[in-house]
Amino acid sequence: RLLAQKFNYALLDSGAIYRLAALYVLDHQLPLDDELMLARKLSQINIRFSVEANKTKAYLDEVDVSSRIREEQTGMMASKIAKISVVRDALMQCQKNFAEGVSGLVADGRDMGTVVFPHARHKFFLEADSRIRAKHTKVNLDIYYLHKSLQSQKLL
Repeated sequence: RLLAQKFNYALLDSGAIYRLAALYVLDHQLPLDDELMLARKLSQINIRFSVEANKTKAYLDEVDVSSRIREEQTGMMASKIAKISVVRDALMQCQKNFAEGVSGLVADGRDMGTVVFPHARHKFFLEADSRIRAKHTKVNLDIYYLHKSLQSQKLL
């Protein structure tokens, strides 16, 4: 994220793409049993990312949905749609489209350098121990739920 900000490159968070797609499915009440329609709709969603105040912001149809994509129901839907092959194909193309017409792209996520952009000029692979990743996830979830609690109590 900091590389994208420093060099004014586009940013792609592949995990968030599935959550954005899931949010789209939820908001538009799309049925999961019509896989071709689902893939067609998701291949046309308008998403983008930006870095603001050292945080990645996610936009769906130009609306900041950064907090909504972290909600439990969105995560559960993301898991459901990720199992659908034609949806994965549509979202793969969506990811590839991020590289079009930009001076550079920072792509974060599994398979970015091997599957989505196998011919990228520069690739950096970062690995972390599973305990460190779990700790990072827990901290992010704790912050998210604290923020939600403060909002519900109208303290924010």
